Amino acid sequence: MRTPIKYAAAITLFCASVLPAQAADTSNCELLHVQVIPAADGPGEARIASYSPAEEFLSSIRDDSPGHITQVDGLNIQAVMCRRNDIIPTKSDYDVLATGLPFILSQDFDSPDTDSLTMYWKDGQIEHVYKGYPLSEEADTILENRLAAFSKRGIQKAPK
Repeated sequence: MRTPIKYAAAITLFCASVLPAQAADTSNCELLHVQVIPAADGPGEARIASYSPAEEFLSSIRDDSPGHITQVDGLNIQAVMCRRNDIIPTKSDYDVLATGLPFILSQDFDSPDTDSLTMYWKDGQIEHVYKGYPLSEEADTILENRLAAFSKRGIQKAPK
């Protein structure tokens, strides 16, 4: 009878250790680019959004060299977008925000009926726009405290 209990305890401990890592998971992240194409027949322009994998960018902000990449294939990075179940930023998300780029977390970018959080710097502070179901009082307090702590740390990395 002790064997199933040992397995259950081991599985529970494993699952508990994996959950915090999933919160900061960046494997579901993309970079947003906006390409501006001038109109051929006069004034005006078209803006075309495109996306690229974020792995190289994320590696550049977490390596030992100063700065981070600012372009992919000649297109400027406009924002970092990550899909997560929990849209409250983790402490490790500071690295992304420290670049000065807008950072967007969403449960599903393709759905209009989902939670999303857009964070960006304005006047030396991180501002945010939350869309979705109302946050609990506890979640709202965690979000406000975390963003205040990020703002206090400021933008740290200069572009490469």
